[in-house]
Amino acid sequence: MKRVVSVWCFLLVLFYPFGYSQEKKNVVIGTMRPFPSVGAELYEDAFRGFKERLRTYGYKEGENVRYIEKMGSEKKDVYEENVKIAEEILNEDVDIVVSFGTNQSVALATVLRKKDIPLVFCQVTDPVGAKIVSSMKRPSGTNITGIQYITPPQVLIKYMRSILPSAETIGYVYNTHLPQDMAYLREMRKVKDKLGFEIKYIDITNGVNVEEFKEKRIDVITGWLGCIGPLEELDKASIPIIVPGVGIKAHVCLAGVGIDNYSVGGQAADMVIRIFKGEKPGEILPEMPNKYRIQINLKKAKELKIRIPVWVEESADIVIR
Repeated sequence: MKRVVSVWCFLLVLFYPFGYSQEKKNVVIGTMRPFPSVGAELYEDAFRGFKERLRTYGYKEGENVRYIEKMGSEKKDVYEENVKIAEEILNEDVDIVVSFGTNQSVALATVLRKKDIPLVFCQVTDPVGAKIVSSMKRPSGTNITGIQYITPPQVLIKYMRSILPSAETIGYVYNTHLPQDMAYLREMRKVKDKLGFEIKYIDITNGVNVEEFKEKRIDVITGWLGCIGPLEELDKASIPIIVPGVGIKAHVCLAGVGIDNYSVGGQAADMVIRIFKGEKPGEILPEMPNKYRIQINLKKAKELKIRIPVWVEESADIVIR
């Protein structure tokens, strides 16, 4: 009997390295994100969150992990340039690649699709529309998984209701020339019957008609961040604006609910660890962000004569006074 136990112990020791301890071998992680610029801080925050979360798993830069950091462009007309940068990453003999931003993820997906190297995308507004994955409701079946960069309409509307409990009609603005606007519009239409508001869709592709909002008796205005350009014009309607984001033209918005970029980077790191432990990326369901930030503008609330509940103000991450 002792001999049998000894044999089992030997086998356990022999094959144990293929478990969690194997996870901490030296690894090379390729990354690609947009060039640092005004407005690109969100990618830097996510990358910082990614690296710091990996440290909690025992992966320390300079010790057992090396990062190949490449920068790409978020402009639409530089696809081929981004593909070349993506190919440079592959020349570094990486174990896994993590992308930040839609254009970066599209380029890497193109290059990696026929490879065995896993890709975890992060901060992509519409992964299906960008043809990175075929669905957000099932695993890709490929070497790709990741996190969609969107504040779900349910999250936005729930917060909207807490601020404006008596509001009945939402004016949802969109621009048909902006794919991200149309992607969010589709998400909104999928759940519109569950939101408890009447939604009136207003096309502002050719400009903003302030009188239209008054004629349709709109109580609150919302839309994807692609509509940030005409926010000053929308503000002239003297109707509260609540958007799925924070920090962008906050002076004209009553409130916003946005993704916590640092946290979404950590979420991407969790996915990487799952792959290191043996899960196949094609079997990991793409995820939505799991943490959001809330912004409230008390100055705008006073201007619009709206009383913000105390608990809403106290729970906000950003308060503009």
